[in-house]
Amino acid sequence: MHELPVTEGIYKIVMDVVEREQPKRVVSVTIRMGEGCDYVPEIIEEYLSIFAEGTVAEGAKIIAKLVPTTILCRDCGGVFPKDLTMQHCPKCGSERLRPQIWNDLTVEDIQLEM
Repeated sequence: MHELPVTEGIYKIVMDVVEREQPKRVVSVTIRMGEGCDYVPEIIEEYLSIFAEGTVAEGAKIIAKLVPTTILCRDCGGVFPKDLTMQHCPKCGSERLRPQIWNDLTVEDIQLEM
């Protein structure tokens, strides 16, 4: 149920673009979701269909891009795929590693049919 306010925000962003661009229809909305957030794209799409009913955004698909958690070396700046067993930086050998967990959801693109 926590997808409802997020979807309302996505819908407002979409409708701001619709008002400015005046498309025939909204084809899709691409969102970037951090691996650390627990939103379900299918539920967002379902709620969006309710908000968008009777508008040019009706039928728009949600395309979700997952941003994976990575490991950052605080000494050399190297960024590596998440590996919970990693104890040392593979680039410089440092032990100063920090997970980079992206918990956000953002609208990356809105595909319009003009």
